[in-house]
This record gives sequence, C-alpha cells and structure tokens, in this order.
Amino acid sequence: MKNRSCFIIIACVVICVFCAGYLFASEKSEAQALMKQCDDGVKLIDVPLKNFGDSNDLAKFEEGLNIIKMGKAKIAQAKYADAKAKFNQYLAIQTDLYKSLAEKYIKRTQDLIDEISVELAEFVSDSYVLEAFTKANHYLDSARTQVKQKKYSEAVANCKRAKKFLFDIYEKMLSELPDKYKKDSADIKNEIFQS
Repeated sequence: MKNRSCFIIIACVVICVFCAGYLFASEKSEAQALMKQCDDGVKLIDVPLKNFGDSNDLAKFEEGLNIIKMGKAKIAQAKYADAKAKFNQYLAIQTDLYKSLAEKYIKRTQDLIDEISVELAEFVSDSYVLEAFTKANHYLDSARTQVKQKKYSEAVANCKRAKKFLFDIYEKMLSELPDKYKKDSADIKNEIFQS
C-alpha cells in the first residue's frame, strides 16, 4: 500500500511538472507570435503614418514602439504573460492609429476624386476614363464600409487602390502628376514621401 501511494505521488508530481512545462512553452510561443505580429504591424503602418499621420498619431506611434520594446524585454526576462500584455497593449494602439488614418485617407481620397474629376472633365466621355473614376469611387465606398466594420487597415488599403486608379488615368491623359499629388503617389508605392 505504501509503495502504491509513493507511486501515485511521484506520478502526480511528474504530471504537474509536465503540465507546467507545457503551459510555460505555450505562454512563450504565444508571446513570440504576438511579438512577430507587432513587428509586422509596425512595418505596415510606418509608411501611411509617416505620410499622412498628424503629430498626435506620430506621438502615439512612438509610445507604441516603446511598449513593444518593453514587451521584448519581458520575453528576455521569461515573463511571457507580461510580454503578451505589452504586445496586446501595442495592438490596441495600432488599431486606434489605423482608425485615425482611415478617416484621413477617406477624406483625402474624396478630395482627390473631386479635384481630379474637374481636371479631367473633358476626358470623361472616354470609357476608360469613366471606368477609372468608377473604380476609384467603388474603392472609396468600400473603405467607408470597412470603417463601419472597424476594419481600418483595409480601409486605408482601399483608399490607396482608389488613388492608384486616379493617378494612372491622370498620367495617361495629362502625362506628369503635379507636385500636389506627389505625396499620394509615393504613398501608393509604399514609399515615405521625401519633400
């Protein structure tokens, strides 16, 4: 009976150690996956933020970068639950940044459609010009829908698609883009505008 009790106790200890190791490994892999998601997110938001973000957006982004840094420090310290909390904190900031950017992109895209439609009014009778404006308006409408669905990064991407149709047709009809559109042109090429 005594041997059986010892066996049960040893088995329980082994199972507990195994489960603790598994949970620890799970926490670690979850924290590392969140870290990668944050690093990838920073790369994606960097261009639109630097091209069209305001000073509040840029300050919030810097705060977010510091939070990611603290999350990475927590991983180095093997404090995976704390790291996950930091990375999730950054992801919440990133969502707010995309929301702010989506509003700016939608307004800018609408302004471009309005302005360029006047500049190209004499060419609208050409079917491919009208089709370009139709597609630009379609992507702008999609962006507005995505904002309502809280899909802010997709809204930004659709505004870039709308602007691409506008600039492609503008360059085809009037050759070179004027300086007032150069920042938008750099942005749709995923480049930071250098003035």
